[in-house]
Amino acid sequence: MSVGKEQDPLSAGLVMEAVMPLAWQSETGVRNEKWGLTPNSGFSEKNERLLRVALLSDEHQSERVDEEAGHPGELLRIESKLDLVLELLSELLATSGAALHTRSVHLTARGLEWVEPGPVPAADSMVIVSLLPDPGLPRPLSFSARVLQVSPEAQGSRVRVQFEVAGDAATELLERLIFRHHRRQVAQMKQK
Repeated sequence: MSVGKEQDPLSAGLVMEAVMPLAWQSETGVRNEKWGLTPNSGFSEKNERLLRVALLSDEHQSERVDEEAGHPGELLRIESKLDLVLELLSELLATSGAALHTRSVHLTARGLEWVEPGPVPAADSMVIVSLLPDPGLPRPLSFSARVLQVSPEAQGSRVRVQFEVAGDAATELLERLIFRHHRRQVAQMKQK
């Protein structure tokens, strides 16, 4: 299956190229009890909360600490972290998802590409992809995605997917996370 530039999720915006933990599974094989949500209903909200906490933590490290006792920004950060802790605790009590394996990926806010050494999904099928693009995230982000292309390679098969969410807050936050990663790479290159 060939992908045109107009629908290619990796052709626009910044691309994060990194090695990160990743797993995928067929959306048809996912039971709602296992994930705690239907494939398209809750991923966006959970991803948004995780990304907000990761970005807030990063911003907080770069800011000067305000010594006022009731600083509203600090209270919001604490509240966000407590919300995340409660969510993570509830997920620990539930069954966990697929095991993540380290893969070299190309990630944008709209899609993902990686080389899979094992079995691969069929082109035009729906999958659930879990990945950990930032070590500061306490659990992986999960996306419902359509497989756009599967191409054989020497190390396995190159899989290209497009996330099924469009124009939501989680997409914008993922763009910010990718931009932050890109900015760090540029800073590291300047230091060398």
